[in-house]
Amino acid sequence: MSSSAALDPRAAATLANGREALEQGRPSQALEALRAAHGFVPEDLTIQSWLGRAGAGGFSEASLLCERALQRDFFRADHGLNLAKVHLRCGLRAVALRYLRRVR
Repeated sequence: MSSSAALDPRAAATLANGREALEQGRPSQALEALRAAHGFVPEDLTIQSWLGRAGAGGFSEASLLCERALQRDFFRADHGLNLAKVHLRCGLRAVALRYLRRVR
């Protein structure tokens, strides 16, 4: 599944809650909500990308989740942005900029 547009209402609401919590600087609540959304629909690329941005499992797992989403749905700029943010959080600014240039 490449887009959250077809998500059932529970998963969509949980994803929205996770994104909102992340954007409001509440990473632990974001991770909790995004893990729940992932549990509803583990194959959804948008959920995987946001779960990665939230830092699930540390850098390796987070970057893998975002990279997988970007590879399978490369027209979605938010996947690239999420991957760039994962790299920025770890101090890898040059790598983050490469991803940002790729998806603009």
